[in-house]
This record gives sequence, C-alpha cells and structure tokens, in this order.
Amino acid sequence: MTHIEWEQGNAVLEKWGLRLPMADVGGVRECVMADYSEGGTGTLRIPEPTPPPWHHLEKCYAIIGPQYGDRTDLHGKEDAHAPLEEIAYRMPTRFGTVLCTSTMEHARNPLALACAIAHVMRPGGLLYASAPFSWPVHGDPAEDLWRFSEAGLKHLALQAGLCVLETGALQATAGRSISWLAASRGILSAADVLTIVRPELVKS
Repeated sequence: MTHIEWEQGNAVLEKWGLRLPMADVGGVRECVMADYSEGGTGTLRIPEPTPPPWHHLEKCYAIIGPQYGDRTDLHGKEDAHAPLEEIAYRMPTRFGTVLCTSTMEHARNPLALACAIAHVMRPGGLLYASAPFSWPVHGDPAEDLWRFSEAGLKHLALQAGLCVLETGALQATAGRSISWLAASRGILSAADVLTIVRPELVKS
C-alpha cells in the first residue's frame, strides 16, 4: 500500500464513518508504506513498534490473506496457492468496514474478488478499495495482472451488487496514478459509526 492510498482511506472513513468489525482483504501486518506523493521518494511508517497500517481504527481487525494461515480452498482442501477470492468466501458475513488496497491487481479473477468482498460485508457496511491505474509492474507479494480505471472499479463493485458512493484518482510521482472507490452493501448503516483519529506518520 502507498501513503496516498492510506491517506485517502482515512478520508473516506472520516466522511462516511467507520463501522466495526473491520477487515483488510489482502492486507499486511506491518505498517510500511511507499511514499509516492509529490516529492516523496522513500518509505513512511508509523513509529516503532510498527502495528498493521489500520491499527488506529481497530486494534485487532481481521487480515484476510493466504500468507496468514488460511490456505483452504472452497472445497475444503489445503492449498498453499488458494486465490484470495476463494479465501474471502470462507469468512463470515459480518464486517462493517472492509478495506482492499493495492490488492485487486494481484487477483486472478477481480470480479470474483469483488463478489467475495461483498460477501463478507454485512448489510449497511462500507468498502474502501484502491488499485493502480498507471503503475510499474510489481510482482511482490503476488503476480501483477491488472490495472483499473475509476470506471473499472465502479463496474466491479456494481457487478458484485454494491452501491457506489464515490470514486476518484490519486496522482503520485512520475506520472503514476491510483484509482479508488467507496461503496456500500445496500444503504449505509447509521448505527455504530465511530470517529477515527489517524496517527501522524514519521520517516523511519
């Protein structure tokens, strides 16, 4: 995830409201973010010890991904290469907020992943998703397969049965850009909305 995606995610949650519990689909456990904002050349992180990047929102949120032990496919078989879209379908429909940043481009089937995300969202839940539009190929942590415009992310969300709240583009250095989207599963719930306070990032 990049710093500008993290900042936009916080802005989306400040605008539309944080609902717990929360899940990060394809997320990481250590808060290290590439700084591609104007003039940015290095890496930013929350001061040591480095918690997961959304730790300031919920201390023990779910991180959904094969690198964290859930490697079972839809048929109940152990699979070290189980695609993320299958793993997400095994999670309960319970999350009030779902985050999916810099992940969609690594999915074998982006529409299936969008449907899996909709599956884990409870009615009235909120999604913040972002994915590269103009970006160098990167194969870490998984094969880099796709690029997404705002319209592309919107299409995936609508095909998954979600309601699109807003979309946008983030401009980074060297002509790089990232598309982002906020969506809901049905009408956004007004219950259990929490105020968020984001931490200040410092250079490590």
